Amino acid sequence: MLTLRKPLYFEYCLKTFRVYAGSIQKGNPLKNLKLFLPCLVLSLCSATFAQTSQTATLSDAAINTLIQNGAKGDGHWVLHQPGIHLIDKWASLGAAADKTGNQTSGFSVDIYTPPAWIEYQAFLAHKKMMPFTLESVTPDMRREVVRVVAHPNTPHQVSARGMAWTSNVDHVVMQDTAKKTVIQPISETASDREVQSAISSPLTMHGQIAEFAVEDVRKIRGADGQGEFFVTVIGETKKDFKVKAKDFAKL
Repeated sequence: MLTLRKPLYFEYCLKTFRVYAGSIQKGNPLKNLKLFLPCLVLSLCSATFAQTSQTATLSDAAINTLIQNGAKGDGHWVLHQPGIHLIDKWASLGAAADKTGNQTSGFSVDIYTPPAWIEYQAFLAHKKMMPFTLESVTPDMRREVVRVVAHPNTPHQVSARGMAWTSNVDHVVMQDTAKKTVIQPISETASDREVQSAISSPLTMHGQIAEFAVEDVRKIRGADGQGEFFVTVIGETKKDFKVKAKDFAKL
């Protein structure tokens, strides 16, 4: 399991708990209760994230299980792909209704914790009918980062009209649900996507693979007591994707 560095509020919560316990012993349980309850919520959120994120301390048996899970696909790749996958639903609905030729895909994101990333690599290898074993898992795959693969807003038709509302991905950030705290990625790598055209050469558009420190993600997940947060994709336009607790529980 993931071993997180103890945040500063952990020590504060511990001290507050001791004070609250002392209040109970003295027959005054309501004293310091307002201080103790927020600490309890933060501690529970921290524990939830610790259970869903693992890193370099994964055992060989656990990694082998992830590899087996990644190889379970039966050809229905979209249904079995590991990770969280969020799309711009409004763009999809608009594309279905709009017959003018200027429909776009909207931005989309894929999110992976370290275990989900390892399972995803096994999934990709299985899809290509390539071997993937314990020895295939590199130290980079085990790093304590949450990876966000942000895909560009691509046209359904490569034309002047079809390109009007498209956008590359310039940057990716995360925010708490109150949008008061923004965390920046520790690294970003461009990811190209080709869009086929019936009348010209393929169009290359750019996404981003952003990596966020597990510790930073844990902090914003605990901010609202629900374990939820936003992934914000920035290009010519901006799109917020809300990651719900039920989504993160899948990882």
